[in-house]
Amino acid sequence: MEKKAKTGKVELEPVTKIKGAFLAKVHGKRAVVCFHERNRTKAQARFKSITLRPARIKAAQSLAKGRNLPLFFGVQVRVGSKWDSGWLATSELFRKHKQGQMDFSLSESARKAYAGNVRFAVGKTA
Repeated sequence: MEKKAKTGKVELEPVTKIKGAFLAKVHGKRAVVCFHERNRTKAQARFKSITLRPARIKAAQSLAKGRNLPLFFGVQVRVGSKWDSGWLATSELFRKHKQGQMDFSLSESARKAYAGNVRFAVGKTA
């Protein structure tokens, strides 16, 4: 039987001067999230992989290491400016399912693996 992802809300707290890196509570614990968002014009494109910017990844990795916090990768997809899905993966899960050098995979097998984490909507805190 397929695991159904729990939909939740993750509040992202921006880190000053580090674009794309956020602090958040994931499963009740502080973590660093390297976050990317895409707005797709057509629903058929909603599961295309999302390319993560290497500079954002390095900055988030450095922040996580410096604060001794776990690192997660998060993507949010909108279709026609309306929320469609959001996925959060540990760095290990991201590496296992990534496509190419830096693409966050949204293939069916990857989404099934991510379902053990949290399917989420992002609320950015000020």
